[in-house]
Order: sequence, then structure tokens, then C-alpha cells
Amino acid sequence: MCNNNMIINKLCTEATKSKLEQKLAAVILKGTKMISNPCCNTQRNTYRGMCRGSLHAEAHAMITYYGKNLSFDNKHGWCLLPRKKYKIHKT
Repeated sequence: MCNNNMIINKLCTEATKSKLEQKLAAVILKGTKMISNPCCNTQRNTYRGMCRGSLHAEAHAMITYYGKNLSFDNKHGWCLLPRKKYKIHKT
């Protein structure tokens, strides 16, 4: 468990790694616990076929943590895709 100062220090350290003029960082929290690694904003052209100029720190953190379970569309924004239900086969 991290206290607020530790989280802020980790985010500041990560933000300095950004190659863009705006040095930002984000992390996914559950309560006061960091559940993802800190991510900074990055230069990025596409994500899943959609053209984007750069990737904001918060979007980078979500994509890194949730991976393929995350989707974006202009109407709803960022959404978690429903989990696939697997059939249980008796043997």
C-alpha cells in the first residue's frame, strides 16, 4: 500500500520520462493502492486502427493495464469490453 506522497513521487519520476513538451503521468488506483505501473504521455499515431496524435497519460495507463479488454469510440469514449463467458465441459 502506498501513501499519497509515494504515489505522487512515482508519478513525478515517470512524468520526467515523457519526450513531449507536456510532462504528465497517470496510474490506475484501487482505493489507495496502485494496481498498475505509472505511465507518461507518449507520441503515438494509431490505436486499434484509429488515428491519434498523441496518447495522454491516463489513456496510456488504461491501455497498459486493461489491454485488449479496453475499447474506444467517439460516442461512448473509453469502455471495458464484456468478458467472454466460457462453457464448462464435463469430462
